[in-house]
Amino acid sequence: LAEVSLQSPRAAVPTRGATMEQDPVEGAPVDEELEDLPEEDKLVDPFRHARIRREVDGKTFIGQVDEIEQGKVSKDRLYRIKYEDGDLEHLTPEEVKSMLIEPEEEEEEEEEEEEEAEVAKKPATKAQAKAKAKAKA
Repeated sequence: LAEVSLQSPRAAVPTRGATMEQDPVEGAPVDEELEDLPEEDKLVDPFRHARIRREVDGKTFIGQVDEIEQGKVSKDRLYRIKYEDGDLEHLTPEEVKSMLIEPEEEEEEEEEEEEEAEVAKKPATKAQAKAKAKAKA
C-alpha cells in the first residue's frame, strides 16, 4: 500500500510505492509501483528542483520537486513534490508545468518579502530610540 497524507487539505495522493493510472479497459485507477529515475536522466530533467505554487480551496501551497520517479512498467515520469508544510504529493509533468513558479516570480516574491521585513523593522527601531531618549532624561 502507498502512504497517503491525510493532514493536508490537498487531495490525498499516493506518496511512495504506487501511482494512479487509468485501466485501459475499465477506466478505473490501477496501482503501479514506482522506481527512481536514473540519475543521468534526473540531471537533465527540466523540472529538477522546480518550485510550484498550488491553490486548493483558496489557500496557496508552495512546494519543490524533491524526487523524480517513474512507473516500473509504464515508465511514466512522476515528480514527488515536498510542500513547505512537509506534505508530499506526486504530480505529472503537465501538472508541474501548469503550477511552475518561474524564476522571475521567485525573485519578485523575495524582494517583496525583504521590503516587508524592512518596513516591519523600522517602527521597532524608532521605538527603541525613543526608549533610549527617555532613559537618558
